[in-house]
Amino acid sequence: MSNQSLSDTATALAAALSRRIDLRDADPAGLPADQALQRRVLNSYAQELAGMKPEEGVLWMLRRLSMLEARLLTVQAAQWQGATVLPYPAPVEPAPEPAIAPVVAEEIVLPTQMTLNLDEQLRREGFLRPEKASSGDSFCWIGPTPKAAIYLPRLRTPVEIRLLVLSTLVPDALEQVQLALDGGAWTTVRVERQGRITTLIAAPPPGQDGGAATMRLDIDAIRTASPASINGGDDRRQLSIAIWRVELVSI
Repeated sequence: MSNQSLSDTATALAAALSRRIDLRDADPAGLPADQALQRRVLNSYAQELAGMKPEEGVLWMLRRLSMLEARLLTVQAAQWQGATVLPYPAPVEPAPEPAIAPVVAEEIVLPTQMTLNLDEQLRREGFLRPEKASSGDSFCWIGPTPKAAIYLPRLRTPVEIRLLVLSTLVPDALEQVQLALDGGAWTTVRVERQGRITTLIAAPPPGQDGGAATMRLDIDAIRTASPASINGGDDRRQLSIAIWRVELVSI
């Protein structure tokens, strides 16, 4: 018998049980209910057998038959000999779960001051490649656009930022330079001049865009110019200010 014929047979039996039932000669009072249940079971059998191979269908039928007979024997044993023959297993009390100590994050102590030189080791955007001054210090020009960014190690905020400027091609724009920290509000710098050292100072409020270990310092230098347009020559690079050191102090 093919598996399809098993499925078809179950479907046919279910259809036969759905016809009008003649109860004139029927003695069992539960016959209509039994036939309705059989019809539902046979329809279920037909659906499950439809997707099986012939040998799988026979194996499925044998397993189902043995399971039903085993359950019937269990019910009969309980009826004939009492419930003590096959006692229902007593509920097992679950073992208490071991107490787990709450996880307490270790306090991270952030530095409160730092000094960084603008060299190859410092991650930055919007700067030209580092150059060497006559003193041997590295510096970087902001260019070719006036927008730049420096990625700094995280300090305890708020923090005062000091940009030490080596040179500028737009000195009249220094008073307008703005800084922003981690996507926070832009803050205009204060310009401090001591001899040949010019320092741009600001304490911008921190935003929410920084990483766990880094802060992003955005710089808006307002304008750029080329050395050729100011002093003549062939250097037509668009430059703004040359920064050689960044000093950070928590406040």
